[in-house]
Amino acid sequence: MAELKEIFEMVTNKTEPDVDAWQEQEQRQRRRIVGRRAAAFAVAAVVLVLAIVAGVRLSEADKTGPAAPSISTPPLGITTHFLVDVGTGDRTALPAMMPGGLLVAVSPDGRTLAYNTCCSLGDSLSLVNADGTEDRTIAEHRLTGYAATWSPDGTTIVFQGRNPAGIGLGGLYAYDVATGARSEVVGLDGMRNQLWILSSDISPDGRTLLFHLPRGNPATWDLWTVPITGGTSTLVRRNAGFASYGPDGSIVYLDHPTDLTGSSIWIMNADGGDERKLVSGGRNAWPKVSPDGSQVAYEDGGHAYVVNVESGRVIDLGPGVEPAWVDNDTVLVG
Repeated sequence: MAELKEIFEMVTNKTEPDVDAWQEQEQRQRRRIVGRRAAAFAVAAVVLVLAIVAGVRLSEADKTGPAAPSISTPPLGITTHFLVDVGTGDRTALPAMMPGGLLVAVSPDGRTLAYNTCCSLGDSLSLVNADGTEDRTIAEHRLTGYAATWSPDGTTIVFQGRNPAGIGLGGLYAYDVATGARSEVVGLDGMRNQLWILSSDISPDGRTLLFHLPRGNPATWDLWTVPITGGTSTLVRRNAGFASYGPDGSIVYLDHPTDLTGSSIWIMNADGGDERKLVSGGRNAWPKVSPDGSQVAYEDGGHAYVVNVESGRVIDLGPGVEPAWVDNDTVLVG
């Protein structure tokens, strides 16, 4: 870890930040996360009501016409997330209910969801089956967990763990799904910055962790890689963050992100070369590559979108935040 610390110090602000200013900036980021989720829920509720009203009117008038995207909701309970068919736009309420659940990561087999709560001293990282059964917490109290990502074989979850009473970045931890064992991949407890949430992804071969770190003041993000077992980190690209691997090892990322969003989404080779722009304009967030690598889902202004990597065609999936792929045809949105 000594070598890793030296590398980090080369690209991070070495001066100790003002603690009060740091905490205020963190609170602003936390409010943005919760605020975007609340806005998306409000929009989704309006869409649901309009869809019901429209359905009643069409039924009464016995009219025929082009079918609108359908919305399926359970008779009871609070729907927190929807499954959206990319081709038709149809929405199906997810059986698993995750009140306050953010940054949901779907296991490779689609059966298990990892999610974190935010934003309080009682935050936790939990797993729940997609059918709503067996909700269990894997990080809480002494080590709150955020921004989980699954290994391609579904055996490991990597997440950011933080001391709820501290103001450091915490670290990145690997969690063994079968045994519950937890190990530190990157230790960042001594590192402080105005930006705090760390996003990561695991390479297709399961050997490398891709993650971002904040640098400077005002802060920006840089992309790094590190062996999944820990060791020396390698700087991949400056002024880039919130990245996602494609199945061929390519990397999709936000270019020059500010806080949690960026005005453009790019794709590049694993070594940082041959980059090209996929999306331009807007306040884009949380880009995720589909399992077959042909599409990228992302959020912009409380709506979820999908862009085709080859053609650049963009599909608006409607209200939703923090999209996650279930399979090549289905996106989970909050």
